[in-house]
Amino acid sequence: MLPWAEAVTKERRAKGAGNPGESCLPGDVFLVSPFLYKIIQTPSVIAILWEGNVPAVVQIFLDGRPHAKDAFPSWMGDSIGRWERDTLVVDTVGFALSLGITDIAVGIEDASRGEDDLLRALTEAAVDAGSTCIILADTTGCHTPEEFGALIGKIRRWAPPPIKVSTHCHNDFGLATANTLAGLAAGADEIQVALGGIGERAGNTSLEEVAAVLAYKTESLGMTTGIRLEAMYAAYNRLREIIRLEEPRNKAIFGTYAFGTAAGIHQQGMLSDPSTYEYVEPARFGRERSLLIGRHSGRTVLRHLIEQLDVRVDEAELDELYRVHIAEREQGDCEDLAVVRERLARELRTRLSVAAAP
Repeated sequence: MLPWAEAVTKERRAKGAGNPGESCLPGDVFLVSPFLYKIIQTPSVIAILWEGNVPAVVQIFLDGRPHAKDAFPSWMGDSIGRWERDTLVVDTVGFALSLGITDIAVGIEDASRGEDDLLRALTEAAVDAGSTCIILADTTGCHTPEEFGALIGKIRRWAPPPIKVSTHCHNDFGLATANTLAGLAAGADEIQVALGGIGERAGNTSLEEVAAVLAYKTESLGMTTGIRLEAMYAAYNRLREIIRLEEPRNKAIFGTYAFGTAAGIHQQGMLSDPSTYEYVEPARFGRERSLLIGRHSGRTVLRHLIEQLDVRVDEAELDELYRVHIAEREQGDCEDLAVVRERLARELRTRLSVAAAP
């Protein structure tokens, strides 16, 4: 048994874990990994391995920086040389193969800050050892689309088909979706995304954003998706319930006001033809468009409401209604058209009743 395996085995035995069929300890992922501190992301997968049932895919993650000592387990010491790193990757992939696993992905964490010679050595070592996929992670979200596309292009040259190249992007600059699309354009075969973009810090690439781009830009990108666009919002709401996440107001596709219009000139165009200011269609994503009343709304939407109520007002009355319900609104937030319509109806009915009284 190799020294790393002996150290881990002793530690596991001391904790009372390690026998076939037993549950793994939180974060205890070293059974299939000599160095890679996150090999299989759920302890249950390792438990299944111990039972003798081999999963279809196993993911091995390692750090792509030259001296990433803070990412290593304490028993490994302060640092690890490049040669040892390559050797341990080969050993880990070989061990996974010995378990009968044939779909093995090696993920290079923080690849966006890694040096080319190290990245190439790790990639080629993993492929030569039997890895079928290389995952490139912009772990800190530091890359621009041009930089990440260039990174994917280099890995694609070092790991040609049939080896797959996959992306894993973070949204620290708000560029996760753009970087992911740049990776696809540069030759990536698959992408790692998250519903609603949930993830560490600012989150990961949003599934719904990429799906929307692929659905609308199929011809120009030469790519498409079979994802059921209309089912994603319901799934997202269920996810929010489970993790207690508030719905964001302005997030693309899923935001509360993602398909809401409050500006007066936009509302005027939308009332005539929604396509005037709407490219992404809400119905395709299980959403509905809405006109919102706010301080930037104009008289056009107010006239629209009055017409719906089948009430006639002169210009002076319209000006007064505009002042009260739009220009000098007490609420700073926007309100849905239906809410304002109901309030306006009550007010106009009261006025008409007063006017009709003897």
